[in-house]
Amino acid sequence: MSISIPVLDLRKFMPPDDVFHLQNDMRTSQWGVPYHTHRFAEVFWIFQGRARHHVNGTTVDLEAGNVVFIRPTDKHSLETMPQVPLGLVNIAFASKELSPLRRRYFKRDASWPWKEGPLPQVRQ
Repeated sequence: MSISIPVLDLRKFMPPDDVFHLQNDMRTSQWGVPYHTHRFAEVFWIFQGRARHHVNGTTVDLEAGNVVFIRPTDKHSLETMPQVPLGLVNIAFASKELSPLRRRYFKRDASWPWKEGPLPQVRQ
């Protein structure tokens, strides 16, 4: 028996003329984003507190200063840690924007943050 994982659609978060969705939140304990995948890329920054990131079958604890580069194929969820408020900025954008970003800023550069691998890149 396989479990269906929700696929998020960027157009449900933003108007058709927008090119990205920006979220800037402070969350308290007992908050989380359910396990999902999507057809868009995202980058999120923990600016305060800590979070537990369940991604591609692995659990990673994140802390203030971590920036995570989520690829369209990643499956993940995020939850707050008990008694620790979480400050989070998330930018989501269409997958088709990844190639122009790479050509413009990361041509022949190994530091491309959305590169292939078992887990998304986390930078401090």
